[in-house]
Amino acid sequence: MPILTNTLITLVVFLLFGVVVFAHELGHYLAARWLGFHVEAFAIGFGPAIWKRKIGQTWYRLNWIPFGGYCALPQLDPSGMEKIQGSGEGENANDAPQNLPDMAPWRRIVVAIAGPAGNVALAVLAAVAIWLFAPPSAISTIGTQIGYVDKASDAWAAGLREGQTLLKVGGSPVRTWDDFLIKAHIAADAGELVALTVGEEDGATRVLEAPLTQFDEIRIVKGVAPNMKFSIAEVEPGGPADLAGVKEGDRVLMLNDKAVLGDFHFIGAVAKNGEKPLVLTLLRGGREVAAEMTPVFDPALERARIGVKLDASGTAMWMKYRDPCEQLESDAGSVFLVLKALTAPKAKGDRKRVAGSLGGPPAILNMFWVAVLEGFWACLGFVRLICVNLAIINLLPIPVLDGGHVCFALWEVVTRRKPHPKVVAALVNTFAVLLIAAMLFLTFRDTWKLWVKKWVVGRAPVERVE
Repeated sequence: MPILTNTLITLVVFLLFGVVVFAHELGHYLAARWLGFHVEAFAIGFGPAIWKRKIGQTWYRLNWIPFGGYCALPQLDPSGMEKIQGSGEGENANDAPQNLPDMAPWRRIVVAIAGPAGNVALAVLAAVAIWLFAPPSAISTIGTQIGYVDKASDAWAAGLREGQTLLKVGGSPVRTWDDFLIKAHIAADAGELVALTVGEEDGATRVLEAPLTQFDEIRIVKGVAPNMKFSIAEVEPGGPADLAGVKEGDRVLMLNDKAVLGDFHFIGAVAKNGEKPLVLTLLRGGREVAAEMTPVFDPALERARIGVKLDASGTAMWMKYRDPCEQLESDAGSVFLVLKALTAPKAKGDRKRVAGSLGGPPAILNMFWVAVLEGFWACLGFVRLICVNLAIINLLPIPVLDGGHVCFALWEVVTRRKPHPKVVAALVNTFAVLLIAAMLFLTFRDTWKLWVKKWVVGRAPVERVE
């Protein structure tokens, strides 16, 4: 069964990525047909064809390597990427019309932009679907209020306390806990201090400096956790919680009439209470329920506990918002954050830190795998995220991307002459080699991280004993 399950998940992952690629290439295809371009081939994937058929003057292909696709348009890209991508039919190459007419620059710009526009359209549809139909459990915005600080940690020594709200990391505003983690990761190297602007419960603000600690592949402010909702995952038979009527799925709201700020905060509060009676306020079926109990001392943990396991799992970081505009703004913001750090770093080492965080095809496929495991809405949200990423990246002014075609067309508009074919070919080939080299490097690095080092990307349920 595990083999069958993994096979099905793999098929779904490739199907989802195929949908993203299809939306992009369909945008090019429809615009090209509308504006009278000759479409030589429309393909999903690269390499040898699983299936192909010629209709009119266009070859339609489904290829073996599913990570990509192309719409071969000789009038837009006469000498570049369709050859590198493997488009054309090889033995049928002579079928292509000769002496195709030049297309006006504005037409080429529209066709080039139509691919990213296809991705944006799919992203908008996904965002609206999540807004209208996703259940509350699929959306989880974990704010930046601190729910727990380890008193033995550097975070405590820096002045971070439960109840404070993180407002900025190094001068950059943060809206969610994921924002905080991402911006802290790229703000400094391990062992260096990062400036944190925090809001106190009385409304005052302070700027604190806390060191970053390397944790697996990321840098974090160690010893601090968010105020986040959690529930009872399991009740141990015969324990204090069981005898008090606590049920699996109950959400803990308060302990002795004091608000509980996350699972770590709850564990600490029970330990501090000791073996004295306490009252939990629980949310069950939409109504509040009180449960009275007396914790018992656990010699193995060296503290009092009530006999439950806590489920502090959260939703995927791309499922933080319900509002479609906030969804798309968050997706685009993450891309621009990376591009800004790579092209205009604010501090020494920003470019290196961000480059070290980039992922290639294996990382994207692994994240798709995580999304499939989390369910339909997480999958739809990740499709939205990838579509926004692909649209923005493809509009960069790089010759092998759609933005490169736009630049060549704009050059013709401004200078009233085409760029020299040899210059175009040299630029395309040079950047194609660089792009392929970058993909191979990221693929190797991702493979090392994901499988050789057993690095798992995503957020799996976390059970804590209490």
